[in-house]
Formats: sequence, structure tokens, C-alpha cells
Amino acid sequence: MRGLAIEWAQRGVDLKASANLDTTHDCGHTLALAERDGGQIEPALKHFLDGESLDKVLDPNLVDPERNGVFYGNIGRCLQFQGKNDAA
Repeated sequence: MRGLAIEWAQRGVDLKASANLDTTHDCGHTLALAERDGGQIEPALKHFLDGESLDKVLDPNLVDPERNGVFYGNIGRCLQFQGKNDAA
């Protein structure tokens, strides 16, 4: 089932990119969730980091109040799946 979720989310990402659609809807987050839950942690983590370095995100002195729990929570879940519970 998880493989299908990844496949269909990837199709959505590809369709938006190839068709040059003018929609605000994006399947990228859904794809990252499916990847994460399907064991493909690295591509999911890259998406969730949204251009930030992991070191910066993990630094308690650099918490970004503009980022919400979804940002930090999804990164933490990726780290948990990698067995990095202290970092999570």
C-alpha cells in the first residue's frame, strides 16, 4: 500500500511540473510523507528540511518561530525512524 502512495504522489508532482499547471496545490509534501512512512527517509528529510541544514534545525539556539510544529515534527519523525532518538 505504501508503494502505491509513493507512486501516486510522485505522479502528482511530475504532472504539476510537466504540465506547467497554475495551481497552488502541490503533492510534494504528500510524497515526502509517503516516502518517510515507506522507509525512504533521506528524500523525505530533504523535503521537510526545506533548504535548511539539519545542524541548523537541530540547534536549540536557532529555533525559528516562523516554522511550525509540522516542520519540526516531520523532521523529528524522520530522525526517529533513523534511530536518532536524541536528535529527534
